[in-house]
Amino acid sequence: MADNTDEIMKREFILSEDPEISRLLDSGDIGGVIVAVREKLEISRAAAGPYGRETLLLMHDMGMCIHLLGNQTGAAGFLASSLEGLDATMGADSAEALAAADSLGEVEAGLGNFARARELHARAMAGRERLFGPTDFRTVTSMMNLGLACSALGLRKEESELFRRAHAASHETLGRIHPRTLKCLTRMGDALAESGDPQGGREALERSYELNREALGPGSQGAMDAADSLAKTLTAAGDHHAACRIVSGALKAAEELYGELHPNTLMFRTHLGIALAAGGELEEARLTLVKATDGCMRSMGPSHTSTINSMRNLLRVMRLKDGPGPVRAAYEELSRILDESTGPDSNVAIDIAEDLGKIMAELGEFERAAELFRRAISHHERILGPGHEKTLENMRFLRSALHSMGDGIGEMEIFSRIMQAVLLNQGIEYPESDGTDGSGCDTDGGLL
Repeated sequence: MADNTDEIMKREFILSEDPEISRLLDSGDIGGVIVAVREKLEISRAAAGPYGRETLLLMHDMGMCIHLLGNQTGAAGFLASSLEGLDATMGADSAEALAAADSLGEVEAGLGNFARARELHARAMAGRERLFGPTDFRTVTSMMNLGLACSALGLRKEESELFRRAHAASHETLGRIHPRTLKCLTRMGDALAESGDPQGGREALERSYELNREALGPGSQGAMDAADSLAKTLTAAGDHHAACRIVSGALKAAEELYGELHPNTLMFRTHLGIALAAGGELEEARLTLVKATDGCMRSMGPSHTSTINSMRNLLRVMRLKDGPGPVRAAYEELSRILDESTGPDSNVAIDIAEDLGKIMAELGEFERAAELFRRAISHHERILGPGHEKTLENMRFLRSALHSMGDGIGEMEIFSRIMQAVLLNQGIEYPESDGTDGSGCDTDGGLL
């Protein structure tokens, strides 16, 4: 069965029914669409003004074109202006405003603003469900976009529920083996495995892997994606041999379909290196990740997310092989580059700060480690919340560093924050402090 994702994408252009724009979209001529939309936009602005209905719709479609060409900053300007105007003139619950909200959410995600993307996709999904119903392709599109934003924020349970709903809706409207249905099944399985249901995730991914191979062929993108997610789940379950075999198949298919330096090929090579390292084959993992990192550097540049991910995993393998000392300088330099290129509060910069904090703790530099863990906690509390596992993980690392520093008061404060977050996650209200630590002593250590 052919994947009509391009047709679904085309429908996200509000003016896709315009014969000229429709023809250009069918041919994949985004540059031609931009020329046509720009001409129409100038005419509409002159005739109807900046807040005319067609002007605002054309601004939306111009933003979509720019988004597809990879200029997320430029796209955000058009889409934000379109959304503001559509909200004011047609209403926040209009089909046009909801389409603009969803499109802007995709661009915000492309810029790394996942919390804002989540907010926009949630608005679009709720509004489209009211207008069109829960199984309409527009509702399901927003549902999938919202799931991706939740994934980026580490909200795996929310992501798995969204893709479960999207899979059910696609199954009903498009069929069991439609590419979009299978894509939802893969994402659902991946999220289930990450959210504490490894068996459910593995079963969904095995089903998706087999269905993709049966319906679309073993060399299809869907089969490769399902294989990649299944291999990651098998690695987590300790089935390293099967994980390496499956992701090696995806890598071989990607090399044949796309070539050595395609982003998908490089991603699968990175994931093979991770699987090899998890199975203890550290030298083979190192060589695989060196090749992946070199390819990412050449094709995407040193600050691209894929390059950083590959390099990060290479450094982890080197750390396992040689200890923390030899990789410290490399981590320090990578952290500096990311702080300058992506910003010190970007997700990837925070990930590297966490890794560097662990290395500093291993080397006995506990004050520096504590500083890095505090930076990560502040970020995760703001973006993910105080009870998220990533927040709690860094609190535990910080508590250990404070213990090693002999900072008993700081350690107790962090322990209290951990307990408060854990209890709140269970729906239990944390008791207000009465000035004691619960042992019969006040916080200064004196007897009551």
